[in-house]
Amino acid sequence: MRTSENNPGERKEDTISIETLLKYFILIAIGFGISQIFFTNKTIDTKIENKGGSEIRLKEQYKYINPLLECESNIGGDFIPDSLKNEINSYIDSKKQDNTITEASIYFRDLNNGPWLGINEKELFTPASLVKVPMMMLYFKKAETDHEILNTKLKVTDKSFEMYKDQITEPKVKLENNKEYTIQELIEHMIYYSDNVAYTLLKNNLKEYELTKLFLDFGIDINSRIKDPNENILSVREYASFFRILYNSSYLDREYSEKALELLTNTEYDKGLIAGVEKGTKVAHKFGERMLLDQRQLHDCGIVYKGNSPYLLCVMTRGTDLDKLADIIREITTMVDKYRK
Repeated sequence: MRTSENNPGERKEDTISIETLLKYFILIAIGFGISQIFFTNKTIDTKIENKGGSEIRLKEQYKYINPLLECESNIGGDFIPDSLKNEINSYIDSKKQDNTITEASIYFRDLNNGPWLGINEKELFTPASLVKVPMMMLYFKKAETDHEILNTKLKVTDKSFEMYKDQITEPKVKLENNKEYTIQELIEHMIYYSDNVAYTLLKNNLKEYELTKLFLDFGIDINSRIKDPNENILSVREYASFFRILYNSSYLDREYSEKALELLTNTEYDKGLIAGVEKGTKVAHKFGERMLLDQRQLHDCGIVYKGNSPYLLCVMTRGTDLDKLADIIREITTMVDKYRK
């Protein structure tokens, strides 16, 4: 309340201008930002690339993630040297000519706000066991609010145990029939050994729509493609988004994003990406393989933790021999890895 200047004996409610309010809000926001820097153990680091745009990331003691606070991308596209792209294209063409492959797609991205490379990145493939990563993410998302869900036990049944018969690469450690396992244990078997029985139990424990909704939340409408008789429903670029989202910690919280990528670094599969990088390099990845009549598909996708320059690489292939497809993924990985040196 204040006294009116025109009539000292009259009192009326005080009014504050919009400009004054804005000033107050700005001062509060600035103060909050400063307090975040000085009164927590977190520092904000801004990285700027001339072509790629800018990012602000929260620097904490995480091993596998790099939380993204803000991102501004410049309009642009492929900033990888033409020499690398030409080398990969020439290699793929040669493998097509000798009938080793019928199709291959590649997606590469420097995860430190850098360039990306896409070759045939919109071609659709069968995800096969690659779908086990979004399955893990779905359960970890539930665990953020339901703290007991990962301790829930599910029992291996005769019907679910039969899924081992259709698995191309048998798990090194199999689940036991008629035994109970926690959801956490099933997730570990599903990721470490690409265990189809663990995946089946986890999938059957969900509502029918939940997994497809997760894809839809990420902008991937699986239902519109599900009628393809060859099950080609996912592109290499679309699938790569799951690893970017984990790395940026933009879907799961930081605890579960870190946990997911740590599990993926322990995947038993040692062909493909793993075989194409220097021995001892950490790679958080998932492979998928599919046999349909005389056609074979093999994919490998993940994050290569190379020093301070981690990068994302996904390769999807279609051909007639899984071992030869694994060799192709290895060779393409080696080409990309040399570029990163």
